[in-house]
Amino acid sequence: MAEQRDLNIRAIAVFGLSLFATIVLVLLVTGWLSKFWRQAHLAEQPPPLPVGASSQLPPEPRLQVNAPADLRHWRAAEDALLDNYAWVDRDNGIVRIPIDRAMKLVEQRGLSK
Repeated sequence: MAEQRDLNIRAIAVFGLSLFATIVLVLLVTGWLSKFWRQAHLAEQPPPLPVGASSQLPPEPRLQVNAPADLRHWRAAEDALLDNYAWVDRDNGIVRIPIDRAMKLVEQRGLSK
């Protein structure tokens, strides 16, 4: 009886070439599908607006552009309320007085019950 060789070189070569051809075919098909779906998706989207074409502001809350300046403005507005006299309701005689003056009046007169 004749001894057979352990490896069948022809079968291994056919398998290797088939595997390589299958991989190349799969890569080509997935590349084509990716390009097709990308184009289909872009066709559904409206064209982008040029930068600065819209003067509409985004909805609230918007991001702070300059937080230190915003804080300075906010504190200046608070100081204007706390450190100055102003009418709250002129008809009923209600006024706003500086906080320091109000604290001295409370110290002198006490809190009314």
